[in-house]
Formats: sequence, C-alpha cells, structure tokens
Amino acid sequence: MAAAQVPVILPGILGTVTDWRIVDSTTIHLERALINEWQGTGDYSAVKIHKEWSVGRGNLFDYKLSPASEHDSLHLTVDERRRGTGLLVDLGYASMERLRQCEQHDVRYVIRLKSNWKVRVTRLVRGELKGQLGIKADLGLLLINEVLITDDKAIDADVEIGPKANPLQCRLIGIPTSTGYTFFLTNLSRRTHGPLQVGQLYRVRWEIEVDNKVDKTGAQIDRIAAQKPVSVRILVLASLINATLARIIVQREKAALLALKEANTQTGKAELPRPPLHPIQTVKMMRTCVQHVFELVQEQSPSLSEWSLLLGRVRLLGHDPNWRRRPSVLDELQGLTGDPFPSRKTRKKRAK
Repeated sequence: MAAAQVPVILPGILGTVTDWRIVDSTTIHLERALINEWQGTGDYSAVKIHKEWSVGRGNLFDYKLSPASEHDSLHLTVDERRRGTGLLVDLGYASMERLRQCEQHDVRYVIRLKSNWKVRVTRLVRGELKGQLGIKADLGLLLINEVLITDDKAIDADVEIGPKANPLQCRLIGIPTSTGYTFFLTNLSRRTHGPLQVGQLYRVRWEIEVDNKVDKTGAQIDRIAAQKPVSVRILVLASLINATLARIIVQREKAALLALKEANTQTGKAELPRPPLHPIQTVKMMRTCVQHVFELVQEQSPSLSEWSLLLGRVRLLGHDPNWRRRPSVLDELQGLTGDPFPSRKTRKKRAK
C-alpha cells in the first residue's frame, strides 16, 4: 500500500500511458531438500520470482513464485485490467498471441524481435531498402520481398508478422549499436515516439535488473538456506519488502528534487539542488541503520528530528555517485540529471 502512494513520475515520452510495467524473473537456488516443491531446470532445487515493476512509481507492483522449471511466459497475463498501460518485456514473453492481446486491450508494448519471426515490410518510413532479394539478411531477419540495408541509421517501418490470412500489424524499429542492429517491435505511435525514443524506452527495462541487485544486496536473497517451503516464502517476502522500502525512499526523494529544481544563474539551466538517491546505495545504507531504526520504532514517541537525522544520513551516503557522468536512462527521461563537472584541464583554462 505504501508503494502505491508514492508520487508517479512519468514525464515526456514516459507519459503517453498511465504506467509502464516491466515484467521479468530472477532465479534463486535453494537447498536440494526442497526439490519436490521447487524443481529447477536440472537436478537441483530453485525458486523463480516473477516480478512486475512499475516505472511510474519506481517500485515493485506485483510478484509470483514458481518452481524455476516453469517458463516465464506462463506468468504474464494481458487482459482488460492492463488497458491504458505499457509493457517492456524481453524475449521470454514474446508471442504473437500476447501482442494481439495488447492490441485488443489497448496496451502499448516494446519488445525485442525474435530471430525466427518472419517480418513483411509494408511501408518504410525511415532507413533504406534493397529490393526484391527475398533472402535472409546478415541481421538474421527475413523480410519478404525486401531486405533492409544497415547503413548505420535508425530504421522505422510498418510491418506484418504472422500468417498472411490474419497478420499482426506493428512497427519495426532498428537501432544501430557498436555490435550491429537491435530490432524491436512496438505499437507506439510515431506522433509521440521516434525510433530512438522507442530504443530509450526499452533500455528502461534495465531497472528491473537493478531491482534484482537491490534484493541481493539488501537482504541477500540469493543466499537463502531455508529447509522448508514456508520458510522460503517468508524469506523471499522479507527481501522484497526490504527492497520496496528502499525504493519508496528513492522515489519520494526523486519527487522532492524535481520540485526543488532551480535555474543555474550561470548556465540558465534548471538543476537539482543535490544528487538523487541510488537504490543499491540506499539499501546498503539501510543495512547499517537497522539497529537505529529498531530503537526508534521501540520508542513510544520518537521525535521528528530523530527521524530527520536518520533520513539525512541516508541522503548523505545513499546518493548516486555517478548521477552527473553516467545517469541511468530512467533518470535522464525523468529529468534527474546534472551537467558533468568540468575536467581539470577545463578548470585550468577557465582560471587563466
């Protein structure tokens, strides 16, 4: 409930839906004695945590537990409850039926293109085509009648996938990278999202990987030594609660910083008064404050100043040390960035 009450931050290209949800899973190895309850993909025991993460609230939205042997795709349902939202998912959730369900229930999506899906280009909006080859390109992408040329520019095309009798129509986005093109399928409108913005949105999916690291750092979820299934559930839930509390602090601090943004008198740009918190740094800081928090909770009426001092300590040591030089994609999209400090050489030139 507390996580649902934090401010929603969805500016710019994030704000065309009520919320973006990232869906993914993480696997935790367990004691072999639990193999009957939590069967892994081999001769071992493991539990899979299926997470749904809210981009707008910066926190866990829902979770499920299953044996690690179960496929991820079984734990994602697209129905009327998702109307008006967006999905950022990887190839583990890719299926024609799921994309059709997104269209049916007005759910926006950005997903990687599966290498074995046949794509028919109906209209090229951006990029170049090499005509009438009908062969498999170096991209590992079969385009009926037309083959895309990779000319180190973004590609944006209307395509059809699936059977010709009942095709699914969507956009194909190709983003050039240092290792070749990365292709996405999306139903986002070109009026709101260009190809590079679609690529940026997909990169926000990395936030759930950071959340997995928060679980491991904050409550050592990857070191569960429980001997009973109920103990596994309790320890997993305790870890998720720990990460949720850290994320609540981070999200509230984000909202406060955005409200305090002010123009720099020298550059004229709006700047943050202090760096945002980083979830991993914050959860590390929380671990060092456990005893202090316990003592405050035990008090009948701890003063507001004592809690403020504790929060000040979290702010001091839980901030993101790289927020100026290497902000996350989500921080960039939310406007939580600052100009990098000038290099030593630049400072010497200015001093002259």
